[in-house]
Amino acid sequence: MRVELDQLDPSVTDCPDRPQWWPLTLSLAGTWSVLVAVQYFQMEILSYLWILAIPVIYGAWLIPFAATVAVLPWVWRWARWLGLAELAVITTALAAIVASVNWWHVNAVTYYYIHRGEFLTVGQLTQDREWLSTAPSGYYGPQLPLAYAHLSMQGSLAEVGTNNHEHAYLLARGAFIPDGAVGYVHLVGEPEPGLTLDGYGIPIKPTIALGDGWWWCQ
Repeated sequence: MRVELDQLDPSVTDCPDRPQWWPLTLSLAGTWSVLVAVQYFQMEILSYLWILAIPVIYGAWLIPFAATVAVLPWVWRWARWLGLAELAVITTALAAIVASVNWWHVNAVTYYYIHRGEFLTVGQLTQDREWLSTAPSGYYGPQLPLAYAHLSMQGSLAEVGTNNHEHAYLLARGAFIPDGAVGYVHLVGEPEPGLTLDGYGIPIKPTIALGDGWWWCQ
């Protein structure tokens, strides 16, 4: 028997409780984005907050997991066990990816390539004996021109050792209390075997070749 659409009970055809997944998806994506941002900038957070950075860096993990727990009732209401299983798989996969990434290296490499032209210029300054001898001196070494000062937390070059009988200079990307620094070091030639440099009181080694004589050291 054929039933005309206008004869149907509105309570049957209307679905006010139909799930709207996009608000939940965007909300959860936002919480994971906060976690990724904190992990990406953890070097800077450690430099500026020191011991207070620990609860910030590790506490950021609570944000996406708390949000996931908060949406469990809606997922159960709309998709039952299948929805909970899918949410568990996605959450576990995202957590594994975030935990497995070396965020210090990601930060170091992306920052270098964004400012590669400026690093090239500063690399040339490290070989300019006249500039090195006449540049204003700071606590850590020659002060960089204002246009390049942002490449170092202290706005200066720091001599941190020698390589192939040439001075090695550090642009500190992260400096910690009471001692220690990591950052970009300009070397002449390839690093000597077992090269160790002075990162403001702690030994650092070249770990990533970036190009134009620059190495990430930590």
